[in-house]
Amino acid sequence: MNLVDEYLYSIENKEIPKKLESLFKLYWSSIDNSFHAVFHIEKNKKFQFYRDSLLGIQDKLPLIKKLELAYPTKRNLDINFPMEHFVISSLETNEIISHTSIYTSLRKLLLSINTEETIIKEIEEQCNVESSIVHGLTFCASSEDHKLLLGILGNYILEHYFYKKNILAIVRGTIAAGIYEESGASQICCIKNSKDFDNFYLYSIGTTSFLSNPMIFCLIIKYKNFYEQLKTSGAFYWRKTLK
Repeated sequence: MNLVDEYLYSIENKEIPKKLESLFKLYWSSIDNSFHAVFHIEKNKKFQFYRDSLLGIQDKLPLIKKLELAYPTKRNLDINFPMEHFVISSLETNEIISHTSIYTSLRKLLLSINTEETIIKEIEEQCNVESSIVHGLTFCASSEDHKLLLGILGNYILEHYFYKKNILAIVRGTIAAGIYEESGASQICCIKNSKDFDNFYLYSIGTTSFLSNPMIFCLIIKYKNFYEQLKTSGAFYWRKTLK
């Protein structure tokens, strides 16, 4: 039994608190709501992992296209910094339909959304950036995609970033914020000065607290075998660019 397995089996399968369960259900319902849906439900799809910048995958990431159409000035922003992308793509078009990411440079992220330098320094003073990873914004075409990505992400963090003390999460929306708060996260700040973007909230949560969140823990267990299959198939090969 490896360290990952030892950690998983050392935690009791706790009952999911009703409030936390309710918040997740609301969040998943909002994803599946046709009014809020980013894309139609794609039946023929595949999971992919890439290590690349947003610049490197922007042509296949419709969210970036939408942002560029809405805010042309964003074309000049620096989004060329390393990220690890967990995506679900259409088999037919290879277009990314669901996406989440993690990375280590909070400063570069904040600069990419036009955050003022003084605000960045204030945030860095509150966060132990060196011992943290950043969990970026997530968008999904369906709640099932979100559950899958969250389960895979949890397994990946457990295997590769368990040594990091905290997870810094970029959050939008009151429901998502409520999930983090109910999980014991602390709100660092509301990034109100992102000139071209809506407000973001930055939360800090202990890595062990994130992974042992009863709902996330259930998804880690549920998709652990699938995660191992992905590793065996070479899905986590370090690619530089999307093909």
